[in-house]
Amino acid sequence: MRLALLGNGKTGAHVQSLNQKHELTVFNRSNPITLEGLKDHDVAISFLPGDVFNQQIELLVGSGISVVSGSTGDVDLTALDKLLKKKNRSWVHGNNFSIAMTAVRAALGALGSLQKIGDFQFSMEEIHHQLKMDAPSGTAKSWKQWLGVKDLEIKSLRQGDIVGVHSVSILSKFEKIELRHEAYDRRLFAEGALWAAERVFEGRELPSGLTSFQDLIAQALDLKGDK
Repeated sequence: MRLALLGNGKTGAHVQSLNQKHELTVFNRSNPITLEGLKDHDVAISFLPGDVFNQQIELLVGSGISVVSGSTGDVDLTALDKLLKKKNRSWVHGNNFSIAMTAVRAALGALGSLQKIGDFQFSMEEIHHQLKMDAPSGTAKSWKQWLGVKDLEIKSLRQGDIVGVHSVSILSKFEKIELRHEAYDRRLFAEGALWAAERVFEGRELPSGLTSFQDLIAQALDLKGDK
């Protein structure tokens, strides 16, 4: 597999270091993304900032290359999904490339169902490094969706170089439940992105449009996905 790595910042650099078996080309400011440069590559992995990624979407779609994107921030996933379906392209997107997050999703779904039968108060907090621009994080938004609590407010904190902490607390009159996930090494996300790229390259059938990373994991584990 020939990989195109779009951006080699904090997480992209780990994709580069963890990759041991695939030919890889880094595209960054020193080597800008072009149609000619992407030629003959099989899959692209992007951890570009959302605003930069948006500027490259038209070029990437035109190249015909499959993309595994971890770009977050100001990315209109609904519009991107429609564009990909129109062009019959299949991409994968993830707010969080933790493979274990599929189990977290299942747990959140079960915990969210408590609101149907009792008086439970839900709260959520996410903490990331101080340079992270979007708040709340994409993962926090996914957690809220999986939990199914519509009016839930998300507390966002930006501190130091924290990779990512997400937590949900559920309080009733006589008990408290807490679920917490901490990512302490960005190699976690790089590992997941490489796994996704390999699965795409292996010819796994994906529908046209945008497939969530969690759905890709669910398919591999024969579990029910987001849809």
